[in-house]
Amino acid sequence: MANFLYTTRTINSKDFVYMALYHTHRPQDFGSVVGQEHIVKTLSNQILAGTVAHAYLFFGPRGIGKTTTARLLAKSMNCTERKKDSAEPCNACASCLEIGRGSALDVIEIDAASHTGVDNVRENIIDNAQFRPTKSAYKVFIIDEVHMLSTSAFNALLKTLEEPPQHVLFILATTELHKLPDTIVSRCQRFTFSKIPSDALKAHLAHIASSLGVTCEESVLNHIVQKSEGCARDAISLLEQVMATGEKHITAASAAFLLPPSAAEEVVALTTAIVHGETHTALQTIQHLYDQGFQFLQFTDDCIAFLRTLLIAQVTPQYIDTLALEAATKKSITELSSSLTQKKLIALIEAFFDARAQLRQTPMPQLPLEILAVAQTQTDPMSASPVSTPLPPGAALPTQKAIPATPPPATDTVQMEENTPLPASEEPKKQSLAKKVKALVSHKSIQISLEDARKKWPEFIQVLEKDSPALTFILKLAELHEVNGNTFVIAVGHQFHRDKLNEKHCMQKIESMLAPIYGGNINLNIVLKDKKAIVEKKQELDSLASAFGGEVVA
Repeated sequence: MANFLYTTRTINSKDFVYMALYHTHRPQDFGSVVGQEHIVKTLSNQILAGTVAHAYLFFGPRGIGKTTTARLLAKSMNCTERKKDSAEPCNACASCLEIGRGSALDVIEIDAASHTGVDNVRENIIDNAQFRPTKSAYKVFIIDEVHMLSTSAFNALLKTLEEPPQHVLFILATTELHKLPDTIVSRCQRFTFSKIPSDALKAHLAHIASSLGVTCEESVLNHIVQKSEGCARDAISLLEQVMATGEKHITAASAAFLLPPSAAEEVVALTTAIVHGETHTALQTIQHLYDQGFQFLQFTDDCIAFLRTLLIAQVTPQYIDTLALEAATKKSITELSSSLTQKKLIALIEAFFDARAQLRQTPMPQLPLEILAVAQTQTDPMSASPVSTPLPPGAALPTQKAIPATPPPATDTVQMEENTPLPASEEPKKQSLAKKVKALVSHKSIQISLEDARKKWPEFIQVLEKDSPALTFILKLAELHEVNGNTFVIAVGHQFHRDKLNEKHCMQKIESMLAPIYGGNINLNIVLKDKKAIVEKKQELDSLASAFGGEVVA
């Protein structure tokens, strides 16, 4: 029978079988644990002082050393050759070797995910705890994913956990602390494991590669660290994947075919296009993602994470230096964070959150991001710097809208002036004045029914589409919900659409285009409608799909 050792990488041997790299490089002493120095120091001090608790709770994300640390604690407490002035196990005595192989009878590892019931707890833990250790000084129970235990199982465990025999040590590990009863948590010493810092993880990967006679370009290590998100197990697995080429020096080119595709460059490209108002580039990027088979839900999460980085970088610029990213990406972060106001950046993050919520409902996976790109780039540039051409000195500001609350009373006087002959030099001024007054008179307060308002609404959309495609997209998704006098109540499905339409220049543009179509002054009231209604209204999706040259398939 093959022996499964944590310390061998021999392949095609009669005595050994291949072990995954994260197994063969699992820390065998406290000094090899990466990124959890505060926990290692505390446990080491307790071991030396003889004040080890009867129950520990290790909490933190997956793959960062919770179970490994639990095994090291069990190994150190049962080591027969440990030096008095050191907390490190000897890794040579029979107890250390058995625990390292996973064959120690007195170290019981239980996966709570597959042993959730009260009967398993009674048989494997409570009853077993009453017997003294077979060989070792302590009987150690390591319960992984302990949050998966049932309520009755927790209740059965509680009494033993509260008053365990002197020879028993409990180590509970979980990724979801909030699912544990307070009665369990309160009876344990809790240690919170953190994601491994980028620099420490990169150095650890370089050390592992070096021990195997392999070197990696820094860009490869950065890519692995970024993809693993602080998880040592994932990072080592990815390192093993790129080492499958058999090369002694791993370059970015050779790793590109083996590592999962990174969306980092696409995230930067899309964000940059949106910030700079480059609609065509943004839509091209999204189409490229679709053609390459990217998962848009994950990509949207990546965009949100990147925007979060921009937000933190605005407040704490030195934060960028702590990231395991390429120099070009760091440069993009610096440039983008300085070109956005915090208000605009927060609004963009909210827009991506809204798009993310739509991804699970849309029949076209790229559609929510395309809507976001068009809405954010064409309606209102995201850049903090002004993008409009500055007016020359002394020039008057253009008037977006000039609609009085009530019609001017001087209509008859103006008509008489129109019929009164004027000198040739004054004729152009007279005509200009007449046109202005005529426009002012036409924009009077009106009363209109909802039915009549909806009849002319397509005409308004057609006029608006020539001037502002982005506003047209939003209003095609909206609904002319109600008319109160000369106030149109427009119902939209998303908060960022409401915010966009309520912006002063957008409101002025829409109202100024509505006035000549409806023959009077129109006011807008933008409200939110139930999102369920959006899903149920197929004609809205049809309209939007048509704008992109597609169709909705039932």
